[in-house]
Amino acid sequence: MVLVEGVEMPISRNFLAGCLAVAASALSIPALAGPGDYRWEAGLSYERRTFDKIVFPGFPGTFQPPDTDVWRASGRYYFQDVKTDDVPLSEAAYLGRNSSVALAWSRFDADFGALDSEELAIRLYVPKSIFYFAGGIARFETAAVISSRSVITDHDTDWYGVVGITPIDGLRITTLYVHDNGYDPNVRVKYVGQLGGSHFYGFGLEAVEPDEGGLSVSGDFDFFFDATLSIGLGYAERGDQWTLRAEKFFTPRLGVQASYIDVDGGEGFRVDGTWRF
Repeated sequence: MVLVEGVEMPISRNFLAGCLAVAASALSIPALAGPGDYRWEAGLSYERRTFDKIVFPGFPGTFQPPDTDVWRASGRYYFQDVKTDDVPLSEAAYLGRNSSVALAWSRFDADFGALDSEELAIRLYVPKSIFYFAGGIARFETAAVISSRSVITDHDTDWYGVVGITPIDGLRITTLYVHDNGYDPNVRVKYVGQLGGSHFYGFGLEAVEPDEGGLSVSGDFDFFFDATLSIGLGYAERGDQWTLRAEKFFTPRLGVQASYIDVDGGEGFRVDGTWRF
């Protein structure tokens, strides 16, 4: 289950504490070059999903899937200052090709109990080249046995890697490998460009062809009214999921995004907060 790179994956709490201690002692924060420039980024999000009742043909009655809540907290350190001049604040690190390391924790909460996950991830843009690498290791809980009174969980660890290129400014093309699942042919494309003045736009495309099943595609588009405000729309063929979102930075360091999610058999909403320093 990846958290930071969008791959739903999750490292034990002792490991997280050790990594934070090492990072705090080994890394120092230089004076920022501009009022909105930053080295650190903290994030907190909450998502709630509700589902329609399921009718099983030939059987009486219906089944109501439980509502789910997902909490996520993350922290990211950039190896160089992220410059925010004349670019959308939400895409400053992407457009600046800023390498980083991140820690994330998430909790999936349903009627049967809560499942935690933790992840350490890195993004690396090779200086003076077009090459991009990313990867992470995650530890997560899974529900092994569910009963009406309790849930028995198990723990697993997985890792993933991403290889890509950035042939022109604003464009990144990558492919993902997840160790436990093996490699399914896939490609991810992201581009952010300028329309003129303070108006930018961005889009993402993803295609995956799993061993079982046909080609699955997804895409999203964002329009930036200025450096602080954007709206976006996304669609994922798997699950027939639509997402409508809006993001606003109230200061160069504090931003909030709200999303509405419509998926086959349910719906939900998500709120993300970002603080930079």
